[in-house]
Amino acid sequence: TTASFRVYPTSDTLYEGDETVTATAVVTTNSQTLLATDGGSLSASGSIADNDLPTAQIAVASSPVLEDGGDYMTYTVTLSNQSAFATTAVISLGGSATSGTDYVVKDSGGNPITVSDGQFTLTIAAGVTTASFRVYPTSDTLYEGNETVTATAVVTTNSQTLLATGGGSLSASGSITD
Repeated sequence: TTASFRVYPTSDTLYEGDETVTATAVVTTNSQTLLATDGGSLSASGSIADNDLPTAQIAVASSPVLEDGGDYMTYTVTLSNQSAFATTAVISLGGSATSGTDYVVKDSGGNPITVSDGQFTLTIAAGVTTASFRVYPTSDTLYEGNETVTATAVVTTNSQTLLATGGGSLSASGSITD
């Protein structure tokens, strides 16, 4: 004789990665526990493929800013939906402005971020969909013309590289007005 049951996954929007369901049976009859036959097992496993891998985008606000104005540009990396894992965005900085000379980078709380070889890592906490950083122009008396700061992101969660939301690019440019 056979008995069966079905496992129905719950649809959600949280990226959790693929998951495993294992069912183990304890079979008794007349108060006697039965053993598996022919070296078999009383356990079975199945997989649930997660279909909620987020996409990502990066945008800049408060651009352009004046070089000598004291303002800053805010760059924000946004996920389309939450991940159960911390998500990292490796940010590469480019454009005509130079990090450390024409501007400095700080976190959303105003604390300095170390930029090494034009890159740094921004972390989006598990269960959160955004993280931001700020670009503060460095005031000087040298006329250089208007300059750009381009941030390009490579975003990963649970070892999965995320695609750009809407098929766009993971790049945003802001301007510093001299």
